[in-house]
Amino acid sequence: MPSLRVLVIDNSIFAQEKIARELVARLPKGSLVERATDIEDAASKIELFRPNIAVLNFSMALLHIKGEMLANYLTGHCGLPVVAFGKVQASKAAAKRMGAADYLLKPSDPAGLERFYAQMTETVQRAAGSGFTAAGDGMGSGEIVTREVWRASKSSAAPQPVLTRKPNPTLNKQPVHATESAPATVNQATPPPYRGGPVELIAIGSSTGGTEALSVVLHSLKPPLPPIVIVQHIPAMFSRLLAKRLDEECMLSIKEGASGDIVQRDNVYIAPGGKHMTVSRMGNKLVLDCSPGAPVHSCCPSVDVLFDTVANHVGDKALGVILTGMGRDGADGLSHMREMGAYTFGQDEASCVVYGMPKAAFEQGAVCEQLPLSHIAAAITRVARA
Repeated sequence: MPSLRVLVIDNSIFAQEKIARELVARLPKGSLVERATDIEDAASKIELFRPNIAVLNFSMALLHIKGEMLANYLTGHCGLPVVAFGKVQASKAAAKRMGAADYLLKPSDPAGLERFYAQMTETVQRAAGSGFTAAGDGMGSGEIVTREVWRASKSSAAPQPVLTRKPNPTLNKQPVHATESAPATVNQATPPPYRGGPVELIAIGSSTGGTEALSVVLHSLKPPLPPIVIVQHIPAMFSRLLAKRLDEECMLSIKEGASGDIVQRDNVYIAPGGKHMTVSRMGNKLVLDCSPGAPVHSCCPSVDVLFDTVANHVGDKALGVILTGMGRDGADGLSHMREMGAYTFGQDEASCVVYGMPKAAFEQGAVCEQLPLSHIAAAITRVARA
């Protein structure tokens, strides 16, 4: 069979590497597999690598590039067939509406992964069709292109491909272990404030790469915990799908927030796409309001809008967390929470997909402790149960 050029797009580096290894073990001789982590990376790789087909984590299909959803951009502007995958069967219809050639359900049971990767390979070959350009002969039976070649290409008119040989198939059976990031960084300019009493509410903000980051954090949180309110920059409709997927996977109860919701312990509320989510007091209860509004930092929902109301109504009994994301939404709101005595965490640069929002918050003194993503759930538990 002819060789292929496949671009794997996933905001988890470890997931990228696993998919790439599994594909090169099965694709025809001469096939090349490259990986992209975020929107900008994908756009650059499409121009330089010229793939025949993209394999896309569906949670990233919701992100925007040049004003459009990533999945629409790939199919409409780049003419790339897209094979999407995810953990929620209900996402299949949405993926098809966006133009995906197919949507594969990734099993949660490790026993089903072998069949999943075989199915992915078959689907990629079928979806690519017969109109592609061969990736080149004599390069071995499937290769993974390293990132260095594309970095070098930006400063060289004639970059030479740097290839990693296909790994021994037995290595694919070994577990992939994440590398630990740097330890926590305490913001010395503004030492942690004294908190008056137990934590009543946890507020989290995230954007690019946030769906994966939220999954990591929420998977590791267990009752008992105060209620959690979250703003993830996400289009309307997909916030409900995100909440549904996380609710099926995590120990806490997770739902899309709605106006009138009284926040409860051990429950998580994700702001609906296209609506700002705020909290207010009703007696001794905290109540949500989710309403359309003007974008803040070009975002609706906005992290700043949520954090400001948390600062005003919860004060020093709140805990704030800012995760990976582009821009600076949430930095001012987290500063407001700090001023009111709340304790705050930020994700560190090494573990962020985009170190934008956490960087802006840290640099203006809004973050008490900056932590690797893998440490944030434990830090939340430590402070919330103090």
